Amino acid sequence: MLLQFPTDIFLCILSFIPVHDLLSLQLVSRQAHSLIHSHEESIYHQAAVLHRFAPPEVSLEKVKQLEVRNSAWLDDVRGWKELCRRWTVVEQNWDGHGALLEGGYTSEDGVLHFKVDDEERTVLAVSRSGGMVIHAMEDNRVLWQFSKVPFMSRFIRYVLDPMPTQDYVVRSRCEFSNGFLVFPGKYRGIEIWRRSSDVFSPIPYITPDGRSVTTPICDPSPSAVLDFQFNEAAVASAQFPPTSRDGLRGQYTPHAYIGQPYVDMVRIFRVHFPVLALMSIQERNAVLLFDLVDGTFIRRISFGMERVLGAPQGFRPPPVSDRVVMDIDVSDQWVVVCMHSAIILVPREAGTDGGDQAPPTLVLAEDDPPQLLQDTAMQLEKIDDVQEYTGPLFMPQTSNGGLACVPGIDAMQKFNVVPPAESVLEANNQALVHFGGRHVPQCFVAARFSPDGKHFAAVTVFGLLYVIWDFARVARGTATFGDIARRVYMGEWLRDLVWEGQSRRLAVQTASEEMYLVNLDRSYHLLHQASTVMADTADTSDPLANMTVYHLTDFSNPDLGWARARGVAFSGVQLTRTMLWMVWDLALLRRAVTQRRTGRESGSRERERGGAGTIPSGNGSVCFISFTPGLEGGGRIAEAAQ
Repeated sequence: MLLQFPTDIFLCILSFIPVHDLLSLQLVSRQAHSLIHSHEESIYHQAAVLHRFAPPEVSLEKVKQLEVRNSAWLDDVRGWKELCRRWTVVEQNWDGHGALLEGGYTSEDGVLHFKVDDEERTVLAVSRSGGMVIHAMEDNRVLWQFSKVPFMSRFIRYVLDPMPTQDYVVRSRCEFSNGFLVFPGKYRGIEIWRRSSDVFSPIPYITPDGRSVTTPICDPSPSAVLDFQFNEAAVASAQFPPTSRDGLRGQYTPHAYIGQPYVDMVRIFRVHFPVLALMSIQERNAVLLFDLVDGTFIRRISFGMERVLGAPQGFRPPPVSDRVVMDIDVSDQWVVVCMHSAIILVPREAGTDGGDQAPPTLVLAEDDPPQLLQDTAMQLEKIDDVQEYTGPLFMPQTSNGGLACVPGIDAMQKFNVVPPAESVLEANNQALVHFGGRHVPQCFVAARFSPDGKHFAAVTVFGLLYVIWDFARVARGTATFGDIARRVYMGEWLRDLVWEGQSRRLAVQTASEEMYLVNLDRSYHLLHQASTVMADTADTSDPLANMTVYHLTDFSNPDLGWARARGVAFSGVQLTRTMLWMVWDLALLRRAVTQRRTGRESGSRERERGGAGTIPSGNGSVCFISFTPGLEGGGRIAEAAQ
């Protein structure tokens, strides 16, 4: 019947048909197969728009350009059908319906913090003993490193001169964005370096906002590069000269130094290109914004809280002396400051002066004690999948410590996010007022903006994940945070989260080193059989109605969390379009993979505390999960995994 329509009407109807139904329709008859094949590009372009793989009226080349700087998985796509196939495969892998690649890189000193450069395919790792090394993704070889004082030399120098001798990069976190590397200087202040391949490229690098970049920044700029940075660059370049194989890959050039009069000792910082946001140790009540491109000071953002929106009635901000800042983040329009007792959002255009003319400060705070919030928050409900993965599995051996292809159903324990039981709500409604509840701090520990800056998420020590969708409603006065905040009780103490690379997924890390992925809307791409029904029946006014949580079981070991007192705490998570990176114990990962492969696993995917097994080594390594199995040669990512 469908084939009897004129071709233009037939193609119009197909624009509303999901990808998996298009494949089934081709098998109906030769006529259907021929008709779809003849108009393949047009049909699959419409399918890409339907599934939100691409915006409408955007060319294939433009879609690839939007992805190329952040990931390489669409590099060699030649048509809309192939783009739809890759998106479908990767999304199914993220949702646990496909396979995953798990692996890591061996490390002698242990990794304290890291960043990944997807464009150059390098890993920048700060070791626990100090120093930063840049490795190649494909084989873990060292491409470049900042100078590091060997242990014996450090000891001898200390005997001769008790003054402390430091590596060039001290034991701290770093930030990386658009080829700019930012880290605290060992002489206080903060250093900015750039990828050498960008600096010396014959094609000038143009920023997304259309500016050219001049490196290094020189006098009379207050952010001019200092002599010791040039000296370090010369030493590192002499030790690792450019090669015919790699050229300038993984190498860096000093770009700027931000110190006095703006910054003394850096307390905390965050990068949202082209902006660097930081708090100095002498400034307890303000965030300073700098331009990474030219090193200029943009403005000082004070969060004095003279005018407050969104907070519960009766909220009283703590005195400045008691404001413990745990985290900060910055977007195109806002700055968020995560305090122990509240989350504060201030417009970036806010001036330095307070008073009645100052823009209002948005405050997320709670009146109720943490236990009550845990009971009344959304809960996790475990899903026992009965389906089995039937695709190919392989175990490639590489020099970077090994890779394992594992079924997603084995590596990702799935949870639905459901409302609390009615009996719990009724019991809390009938309970007496909690004595002293107002005095229990919420213990917020991290807050992040979404990649587009329109939403934000936060976590607390007490296991609560907050997701606030379209928080500008609070600024407009149409809602309070109490109205729009979605609380999810994760069941464990939390200490970090990452929301980057993807608009709908974020990663949450617990205090016991467990890793969780959160999909804010599993029906977004309409790829699964139930997705269309879910999209039709879901409350369209609630963008978080279809949240799903995944526990990454191969990166889970309760003994590791209890070993934190012995210095085994890991730090660092990075989320990209196709991969999740983290610091983890590579020996524990190998054990989990080997147990599954040899069939010695007990059958349950839950590990019991105190069970026999590998003792945590204490040396974290950069490990990863790649969600690309099934792409079959999908660009440089697949090459790096071979």
